Amino acid sequence: MKDHLWLLPTVVSSVIGDELILYQTETRLALSPGGPELFEVVRQLDGNRTEEELRALPRGEEVLEILEGEKWLVRLETPLARLVEGRPWITRQLSFYAHLQRRYPDRIFAELASAHVVIVGTGGIGSHVAMSLAGAGVHRMTLMDPDTIDLSNLNRQFFYTREDVGSRKVDAAARFLLARHPHLQIDAIPEALFASEGQADLLRTANLILFAGDGPTVLQGMTARVGSTPVLVGGYMGQIGVVGPTFWPAKGSACWGCWTAANDEKPLGEIFSTAISREAAWNSSGVTLNGITGNLLAEEALRCLAPSLGGPLLLDARISLDMATLSLKRTPEAPVNCPHRQEVPKA
Repeated sequence: MKDHLWLLPTVVSSVIGDELILYQTETRLALSPGGPELFEVVRQLDGNRTEEELRALPRGEEVLEILEGEKWLVRLETPLARLVEGRPWITRQLSFYAHLQRRYPDRIFAELASAHVVIVGTGGIGSHVAMSLAGAGVHRMTLMDPDTIDLSNLNRQFFYTREDVGSRKVDAAARFLLARHPHLQIDAIPEALFASEGQADLLRTANLILFAGDGPTVLQGMTARVGSTPVLVGGYMGQIGVVGPTFWPAKGSACWGCWTAANDEKPLGEIFSTAISREAAWNSSGVTLNGITGNLLAEEALRCLAPSLGGPLLLDARISLDMATLSLKRTPEAPVNCPHRQEVPKA
């Protein structure tokens, strides 16, 4: 296999005097003397040339060694032009994967394209999950939901419009997704999870079941019904979003029954089965909470579907988020006597 080399997409190059300057966030790299030979090597790092071809260029060895040391080279198994042919929508996502993983980020697309995810519930959370998975590269999904669209859904369920009120959610969701991503293979099933015997083979052969439906009582006895298929659970209660856990006994996690027994004084199934029914239109369901919860679930789902992303984070029901900060310099006089402050001209 020959690697195809690609300069990390966020690296900017320019020629200043006799230097070739490369920038990446806060890092500045100057190659001197620059000249056309250096610039030509950088220009050909377009993801379509093999490492062998690039090293054969004048000063190719020198440039590649420097860029490899800076971790600015991305290695692809498939030439970039072939990878994006007929699907230009993947360019931004591929760039994102390249920043996560310099070595073969194109494998992530191959893994996602061959995966099949079952999304149970296409409401506020499930719709966000489906949209994110489709945009990230998942090609096949099954949508399950017995509900029809109500006006109260429209504050947070962006698949649907007023014209869809009264229609089945799975049908409208499939139309929305296919309009944006015509390559998708979508099966729309207007049923609840485990509502029919015909679901058995589907659930046992899927790569992931993502449960974002109403009420977890249906998950009782889940392990025996889905076999070795991992199940990711998410939802919300009031102002609290719930992301995970991922039930994947083959990876060492607890099953649903063991988890509820260990974490609840009273099993969730018993609580929900005896709960007093209330009018659904008044259920608390904020638009921002649905978006945040849904996209965190989508991130975990991608990690379950694509081993190259590093595997699931929520087998032990914990997640950590790292945020990078960029400090900006300012003059010592700021903000009181900032020399760049100008008065607004009077009219």
